[in-house]
Amino acid sequence: MGKINERQFKNVDNEVLSLEKSLENFILNYASSLTKLELIRFFAENTFTCSRAEGIASYVGRKTAVIEKELKSLSKSGLIDEIKNGELSAYCYTSDEETQKKVEFFLENLNDRTTRLKIISKILKTEAERDVL
Repeated sequence: MGKINERQFKNVDNEVLSLEKSLENFILNYASSLTKLELIRFFAENTFTCSRAEGIASYVGRKTAVIEKELKSLSKSGLIDEIKNGELSAYCYTSDEETQKKVEFFLENLNDRTTRLKIISKILKTEAERDVL
């Protein structure tokens, strides 16, 4: 068997890890980190939860500062709602049905092992690129 040059390897890598465009867009717009992925799952599974960052951080087992940063980002993107009361904020799953359908489609794709690995690979690549910049 012949050697695979670097260019061929990259093409194989891109082909193997290619995702449906709507999934790639979802990752870029919402699930651009593993923490965000965890929060998306949390809210999709607990649709009526409305809590402060500290409570959510405790529930998912992460540091409050990290969770708060990602919650604010998800709020800006419209995936969750931020409810402010003075200086305090509570976060709830979006009531927008269109966004809920996107989340449902995304999470359904995580059930397929191959697609899940592609999604996680894409998220890790996105995180690595962001960390380099």
